[in-house]
Amino acid sequence: MHGKTSEQVSAGALGMIIVEDVVSPLLQNVSPSSRPGISEWLNQDLVLILQHTSKTFLANGVQTESLLLKRNQWYRLRILLTNPTGSGGDITISSASACEIYDIAYDGVYTTSVPGVQRNSGIIPLLTGASRLDVAIQCQQPVDFRYGEAMARIVLVDGEAPDIVPTPFAGNREKWVPQRPSYLLDLTRYRPSKVDEVKMTASSVSGYSWNPDVFMDTIALNSVVEWTISSSSSHPLHLHMFHMQVMRDCGPYITGQYYDTISTSNKCVVRFMPQTHSGRCVLHCHHLGHEDKGAMTQLMITGPPSSLQSSTSPAAAAATCEEWSSFRR
Repeated sequence: MHGKTSEQVSAGALGMIIVEDVVSPLLQNVSPSSRPGISEWLNQDLVLILQHTSKTFLANGVQTESLLLKRNQWYRLRILLTNPTGSGGDITISSASACEIYDIAYDGVYTTSVPGVQRNSGIIPLLTGASRLDVAIQCQQPVDFRYGEAMARIVLVDGEAPDIVPTPFAGNREKWVPQRPSYLLDLTRYRPSKVDEVKMTASSVSGYSWNPDVFMDTIALNSVVEWTISSSSSHPLHLHMFHMQVMRDCGPYITGQYYDTISTSNKCVVRFMPQTHSGRCVLHCHHLGHEDKGAMTQLMITGPPSSLQSSTSPAAAAATCEEWSSFRR
C-alpha cells in the first residue's frame, strides 16, 4: 500500500513470483543436441531472498540459510535483494575458487548471451535494493555467501548422476542467444520518438509528486522513448511494466542489457518501448520512504494494445493497466 510501503517491506511484507520459462521458444537459437542439457539446468532452481529489515539481515527469512547442491552439478540460483532504502550491496563469497558462477538474467530478463559475466572475484554485486539476479552456479567445495549479517551456506550433498546432465552451456561450453519476445527488441537500432530527462529527488520525479490525476507524460504505444536519468544514486528509478535498455553512461549497468530499476551517479541514458499495455503506468523512487512521501508519478500510455506478434509466443491479447488495476486480493 503506497504511503506505508517502507514500513510494510521493512516488517517483511515481500516475496518473489517466478514466471516459468516456455523452453521451446526460449531455446529457438540453440542446436537440438544442446537443448536437453540446458532445459534440465533451467529446471534446477534455487531461490535466495536477501532481506535488509529495519532490525537485521535475513536470507530466506533466517539469518543462516542452507542451500543443498550436488557437487559439480549446475544450478540456476535466483537472487532477490530487498532493502527499503533502495541501496544495493555485495554478496561476498568465502572462497572465490569454490564455485563457478555466471550472470544469466537481470531483473527477470536474460542476458544478451548466456552465460553472461563470470563472477570469479568472490563478490556478486547487487545494484539496487530491488535487484533480481539469476546466476548459473556449480560448486566443487562448500562455501558461504554473506550479505551483511545474513549468510547462505552452500552445502554439497551426494547423489546419483542425472540421466541428462544439466548445463548452462551449448555445445563445448559455448554461449547461446536466448530468443527474446518482441517487446524486448534491441532499441539501439531505432530512432527515439521522445527524448527527455528524468531527474530524481527525495520528493518528486522530474518535479512531479504523486497525484492520481496528474501524468508526467503521455506516450503512444510502440514508440521508442529515450530518457537521461539523473540523481538516481540515492533515488533509484523504478519503472513499472516496461524494462529499460541501457544505452550509455550508466556506471555498473551493462550497455545493451535490460533493467527495471536504475541507480547510478552518472547521467544514465536508457530507452524503452511500451508495447504490451496501455493506460496508467507508475514510476517511482525505490527508496521506499521517499516513494511514500510522494516521489512517484505516472505515465499515460495511449493507443489500443493490439495482439502481440511475439517471436517467442503465439499472438496474445494484452490487458490494459486499468484492467489489471481492477484486480484486488
